[in-house]
Amino acid sequence: MLNEIETRLTWRPSRDLAPRERVRKVGAGLLALKELQYLGHTQDGSIAERIENLIDAILKPMESEWVNDNHDGHVVARVKRLRTAILPDLIKGDLDEAEKARRWRLLEDATLAQQLYHYPPNYVGDGASKSRLIETIERFEEDLTGKVTVHGPVEAKVMVGDAIEVSTGREARGESDPLMSAIEAQMRAMLGIASENP
Repeated sequence: MLNEIETRLTWRPSRDLAPRERVRKVGAGLLALKELQYLGHTQDGSIAERIENLIDAILKPMESEWVNDNHDGHVVARVKRLRTAILPDLIKGDLDEAEKARRWRLLEDATLAQQLYHYPPNYVGDGASKSRLIETIERFEEDLTGKVTVHGPVEAKVMVGDAIEVSTGREARGESDPLMSAIEAQMRAMLGIASENP
């Protein structure tokens, strides 16, 4: 699968590199392509900083237009808020073709920002399991082609986190859900993934 992805990127397959290094190289290449598409240039800095900056470059202009510059919450909450604002008129069908096309592009951009968010920068770092490498390669394939080739069997380790107290109140629609934030923080800790905002 790495051979196919590298070939799709017009690269000669890097069979001389260890799989982990190939995955990192492909990830960096895909990020650079998206930076060129959205920013017109690649960025300096760590992968984590580059991903965060690219996400903001994609979402902030939409947030200015659609949600009064509300950039609060993590990326999933931000994308949910944007979809909630963009979709209603699209669903009603009252828009002309040009506006429909524009809104579909905005939704595709928001989906890309969310995809970027779901690539934790050190997920395939030193010591990561083979399952994480395979999962990341499968995600590359899905994001590039829309198809998924499942390579099993994979190992599974079941871990149960500490109980999380749940409030009976509910945040306003589109806002960050404290329960989801607590679950995310606990899962990141159990998986050894740095928090989004260190």
